[in-house]
Amino acid sequence: GSNLREYGGLVYTYDSDNNLSIKTDLDEESIDKTYEFTVADDASYLNLRANGSVSEGSVDIEIKTPQDEEYQSIELSPAADVDWSQKIKITDEKRESLKGKWKIRVKGDDVKGHFGLSLRSK
Repeated sequence: GSNLREYGGLVYTYDSDNNLSIKTDLDEESIDKTYEFTVADDASYLNLRANGSVSEGSVDIEIKTPQDEEYQSIELSPAADVDWSQKIKITDEKRESLKGKWKIRVKGDDVKGHFGLSLRSK
């Protein structure tokens, strides 16, 4: 895969359409970014993972399905470090609601800390 670097220590790693991995360090910065991730028609599972630790401010991570419904909302705050993961088996009856473009929105103000996100489907 290729690595592209952006401002504020934001690092994207795109291996392929089926893998999205983001790692970010924030130093009293604000962030509001939306990422898209496509689950292919023939995918058999979807793996989601979010982790992080912040010492100031908070980060909200909102994961939405292709139907624009909230699937998971995760808050990173100084109160607790987070390490959340979930593996979803894509069965025929679930396929229509899971395939397509997922949206992940990350937002926070004056955040000091780091977080990582990864989505993988196959």
